[in-house]
Amino acid sequence: QALRAAGFDLKTTIFTHAEVVADAAHILDVLVAAGGEERTYIAVGSGTLTDITRFASHRTKASFIAVPTAPSVDGFASIGAPLIIHGVKITVNCQAPIAIFADIDTLARFAAPDAIVFQACDDPADPHFAEFGAMAAEHWAASAPGAPRHVPAW
Repeated sequence: QALRAAGFDLKTTIFTHAEVVADAAHILDVLVAAGGEERTYIAVGSGTLTDITRFASHRTKASFIAVPTAPSVDGFASIGAPLIIHGVKITVNCQAPIAIFADIDTLARFAAPDAIVFQACDDPADPHFAEFGAMAAEHWAASAPGAPRHVPAW
């Protein structure tokens, strides 16, 4: 609202269905909504939304800004966009955001202060795939399904 009030021409895409994936259909939704004007893209939300925005902005030769709403390792700052192309997940080199703005209170909402936060990875091409898999396996072996894993405070 503040950007509109300041006179910026905003186009928005809000995905309301249960599952949002970084695939051709979702990327096309963003490109159609953006129109042909020169613009800077802003991704507000998860890594998936950022990957959709990263790809759309790169292919239109535009900049983008990331506003993450969940903690991540490096996905918000990376140049890679994991996309589903014809049912196969591949990582496409695109571009990093020109800026990342994150609210610490929003990020902290998703992790208890005494919990280990880890990132899952299902892309075998990722250089950290094995480490993430081992971390996830250790986490789930020590926790009840769906329950957070708590560790003692240092």
